[in-house]
Amino acid sequence: MFKDKATFFDSFYSIGLIVAGVGLILITFLLTIPPGRLKPARQVGLPQIEGLTTSNTPYAYTINFDYLKENIIFHGPTDQKLLALTFDADMTPGMKNRLSKGEVKSWYNQNVIDVLKQTKTPATLFLSGLWIETYPEISKQLSQEPLFELGSHSYSHPAFARPCFGLTPISDLQKTAEITKTQTLLKNLTGKNTFFFRFPGGCYTKKDLALAKSLGVLPIQWNSDGPDAFNTNTKEIVKNLERLTTNGAIIILHMHGGANAPMTSEVLKQYIPYARSKGFTFVKLSELLK
Repeated sequence: MFKDKATFFDSFYSIGLIVAGVGLILITFLLTIPPGRLKPARQVGLPQIEGLTTSNTPYAYTINFDYLKENIIFHGPTDQKLLALTFDADMTPGMKNRLSKGEVKSWYNQNVIDVLKQTKTPATLFLSGLWIETYPEISKQLSQEPLFELGSHSYSHPAFARPCFGLTPISDLQKTAEITKTQTLLKNLTGKNTFFFRFPGGCYTKKDLALAKSLGVLPIQWNSDGPDAFNTNTKEIVKNLERLTTNGAIIILHMHGGANAPMTSEVLKQYIPYARSKGFTFVKLSELLK
């Protein structure tokens, strides 16, 4: 291609001058752009938790981070008589298998939703991805109900930390997929990114909190629990909820019914009137934490 070494170096030198010239033109162009036209890299994709506002994210609400402790929230403002009812819709592969075999009639407690609607009680519903895929039409209806807002409860309800109520443990790589896959499912339902996330079983490590933060979701724990899971004693559940009813409480219950949470709707029929009689107002999480 080149007749001698001199010709080669002359050509190489010419190419270098051209590259340097193009680089100089590009730098000059960038320096002429007003600072406001250059977007920070942190606004690309899902945002970090700090500084979340409706002006620079696709979320429908803002959050008061005074309630954020080590990247997770347990309750809302303690100076206001507000309560947030939250419901988990669990679905593990084992639960899905039992449903397919006909061993369980349904993992959707319609009565829970009926009571909430009849009493005009707002709630935040944490749906697992497998549950969404199992009940796509119901999930769509719930996403369109003004009383409710949706959060993520992972994809297949595994254990992010051990021990965790016998749930199947997963690797760090799988944890990312558990969050992002359900984020996608929820965005397809609602048209926007879902901000609230609840760890299956409420089990997590500091590393898991850091992962959630990096993926742009806010872990929501609770400070009031029936517990209604695997509990057939309605009176006991109601009494415990009454005892734990405090300003800003985040209450966890379940909406998948079956033997895993059989009495939740009956509990609501008694607890909702009780809390309101004490002057409390039920709100969605986004309202509690704004």
